[in-house]
Amino acid sequence: MNPLQLHSMIQEVVSALSQMPDVEKVYLFRMKTDSNGLASFKLCVIFQTSEKQKAETQIYRDIDCDIPFDVILYTPQEWAAQEKMVYSFANRVKKEGYLLYEKS
Repeated sequence: MNPLQLHSMIQEVVSALSQMPDVEKVYLFRMKTDSNGLASFKLCVIFQTSEKQKAETQIYRDIDCDIPFDVILYTPQEWAAQEKMVYSFANRVKKEGYLLYEKS
């Protein structure tokens, strides 16, 4: 898979996420391709919910993609607390990831 195809697929997933009313932010944290052309990517999604497992299931159920992707879900409250902690995963995502969507 070439990089343009991968970026296009990521954008399609982010576009679908942006249509969900409870999604507040989406970060691209990691994307990989290997020598065989296989690809995958990881998104960090800030999602207003009291039922994270249900929200994660909804994302995987409602959004289809030809390549594998992972979602790491934070509530806005979790994100606000974790992003400031120097050694937290959320802080690493904020520093190293790419903000692809933010609800206006």
